[in-house]
Amino acid sequence: MVKLELLPADSQSGCEVLYFDAGARPTDLWECANRRLVAVRELLETLSEYRNAANLDGLPVVADTCSLLMSDAQGMMNALFTHLRDYELSKIGEYGKIPGATTGEPRHD
Repeated sequence: MVKLELLPADSQSGCEVLYFDAGARPTDLWECANRRLVAVRELLETLSEYRNAANLDGLPVVADTCSLLMSDAQGMMNALFTHLRDYELSKIGEYGKIPGATTGEPRHD
């Protein structure tokens, strides 16, 4: 079942136009979020190897790109958290409790 959800505000351009399927399989949500995180890491690794300090004109573009990708990943990870929490809660209903399980909302720090 498709469950369209807006990507976080930082992923939008002032209008709410970017969505993703929050009802997708948890592994698909993880894969999409992980690809964005890997892209950010690789971009930052490339930037760290850049030694021409005289020309940093492109730095704001890199920062904006990283911010957008991280925002997308955060939205998908929050949806994945909801899947996992719902799964844990279903098991609590089935077995009474899950040893070591935590409940609550995803952290945003």
